[in-house]
Amino acid sequence: MQNNILQTTRNISVTPKFTFTVEAFISAYHQAVSNLYPEGPASKDYSSIISDRHFTRLQSLLEDAEVKGAKVIQVGNPSNVQSHPRQFPPSVVVGSNHAMRILRITY
Repeated sequence: MQNNILQTTRNISVTPKFTFTVEAFISAYHQAVSNLYPEGPASKDYSSIISDRHFTRLQSLLEDAEVKGAKVIQVGNPSNVQSHPRQFPPSVVVGSNHAMRILRITY
């Protein structure tokens, strides 16, 4: 999905063979992240964002989305994030629109 932006209101199509409701996707994603990192950011394999500048940029994108009406859902076990520098919990943005910076960025 590199260089693609997925925007949907009810369904997320991962491949032509699989379609999920947003709720089912969030539940499955949460379970997958929890299985990979059972201790959340305290897990030994959990990585950090490379710099403070990039960490701040990511936080800003999610804050902008929330201010403009999206719901940001952190999955896995994000409760330990503050104990480790620059660790960013996997997040799902629901209800996005093109007024949000998160949908206007390109790489």
